Order: sequence, then structure tokens, then C-alpha cells
Amino acid sequence: MGFIRSKILNNEIKHHILLNVSLCFVIFLLIYIIFGINELKKDVVLIITERFLPLMAIILLTSCFECELDKGINEVIRSKTISIGEIYFMRLILRIVVYILLSLIFMYVLKTKGAFVEYPSYALESISIGLLLGSLGVFISGISSSLIGGYFGPLMYYLIQWLGNWKRLGVFYLFRIGKGLEPMVQLNMGIALLFLSLGFLGKYIMERRE
Repeated sequence: MGFIRSKILNNEIKHHILLNVSLCFVIFLLIYIIFGINELKKDVVLIITERFLPLMAIILLTSCFECELDKGINEVIRSKTISIGEIYFMRLILRIVVYILLSLIFMYVLKTKGAFVEYPSYALESISIGLLLGSLGVFISGISSSLIGGYFGPLMYYLIQWLGNWKRLGVFYLFRIGKGLEPMVQLNMGIALLFLSLGFLGKYIMERRE
């Protein structure tokens, strides 16, 4: 069983994670081109941590239910030695860990370059925003079996945060520290956990119907 889990993780890293991480580095490159990384002021750092880094979670988490498209993992699924639910769960945890590590590493680099980074509070808010957006993608793709819909939903909610009236959004406004508001880390995490649970449940129901 341990060998099978190891094979699944190797397939995940080789065929999915590396591609997604390369897309995350495109975000890093975009940040570097627009803002640079040396001695950034507070308002610029908050734009990066609140509005750019969370996009990585959408990239990494939304495609969690794609594993049945991979030939190597399909063979494992057909062997019936491990449940598809466990495979999805392993992929999700791995992707969350990668997202958190990438976010923390980039913020640490900013801090070492003299940027104004209040590490615990900025990191927690940024990661919680990303997990909320990414989990929304997992939820939509889980209940619709549509990867396009999974990406479209969180991106639309993200754009509403940019373009909408932030006061009307109330506690559901995400970019809070930049507006001098208390970050809703626990609320974001709670909603993310709810979306992930409903996404897994929806995926299970959809597969039972097929």
C-alpha cells in the first residue's frame, strides 16, 4: 500500500505539480516585472500578498479532480487497491502544502530584500485568501465535473474583489489589511474547509451517478 501511495505522489509531482508550479513562477515573474522585489513599501507588498500570490492556489487546487485523466493513476484506480477518494485527498494535501511553501518562500525573499513585510499577519491573510479561492474552484469543479467552470468561478469572485464596492462585500471582502481592516483569516479558512468538503461530496455523488 505504501508503494502505491508513493507511485501516486510521484505521478502527481511528475505530471501535474511541476506544470502548475511553472505557472506559479509566471506569477512571480509578473510581480518582478511590475513591482520589482527590492525595498518595497507596505502598500506594494500588500498588493502582492493579497492580490497576486493567492492566484497560485487557484492554479494548484482547482485541478485536483483531474487525476483520472492520468494514465498511470488510472491503472492504480482500476486495480482497486486504493480508493479514488484517498487519491483525491492525497493530491489536495500535496497541492495545499506546495501553495503554502511557495507563498512563504516568496514573502521571505521579499523580506530579505528589504521589503516591508509583517510576516505572520501578511502570510496568514494571503494564504487564507488563496485557500478560499482555490477551494471555491475545487467545489465548482467537483459538483459540475467542469475544469473550466472550476477556474471561472474563483476568477470571477476574485475580479469582484478588485472591481466591486468593497464596503458592500462586508466580511466577505478579501483584501482587508490594505484597507486598514482586520483580516478575516478564520472566516476564510472556515469557508475554504466548507467548500472543500462540499466539493468532495459533490464529486462522490457525480461519480456514483455515472
